[in-house]
Amino acid sequence: MSGSDCAICGSIADGVHYGVTSCRSCNAFFRRAVTFNHKYICRKSGHCEVNKHVRCACRACRFKKCLDTGMDRKAVQPPRDPTGSQNKRKRTATVHTPTADKPVTNIGIASTFPATTDISEMESCLDRLAQSYKDQIRMQQLHFTSVESFLSENEKGVIFRQGKLEDMYAMSKVELPALMFWLEKLHPFKQLPMEDR
Repeated sequence: MSGSDCAICGSIADGVHYGVTSCRSCNAFFRRAVTFNHKYICRKSGHCEVNKHVRCACRACRFKKCLDTGMDRKAVQPPRDPTGSQNKRKRTATVHTPTADKPVTNIGIASTFPATTDISEMESCLDRLAQSYKDQIRMQQLHFTSVESFLSENEKGVIFRQGKLEDMYAMSKVELPALMFWLEKLHPFKQLPMEDR
């Protein structure tokens, strides 16, 4: 897609988004406008110039140009809930009222353990989880202290330089192993087949 221009602002396009060749900026602008149902009003005549130098000047005219060039509202997917559906969680965490002849065997997270698991085994598992969390926090504190000194431009660490892509790569080389360290201490994670880990 290199060499193509964005149909909305004329900047370098990076692909076809919502049916129109466009740049990332116009793609993101259109997605946010549709997702959050923004209503923009032009302060001038409704015919503002939209190009890569002034594309943010009038949102109403920019959005109109997105629609005029053929961007499709229906192609915008609804925002995802990164933690899962609230309703789904409520259904899976249903608490059953115990009766004299029917013991409680499925209460949310406790369903991870077999019904025969005794309290001491669950406590032990929770203790291991809490300890691995504390270890992870300690590792993060050490890591972020080193990041501060890494980005510092003077000895006191007061002024920071702007982060670069290389900095993000260097930090991810520390963060990902730290995450794996924490995951490997979780009992349920150890029980997963190797290909699922």
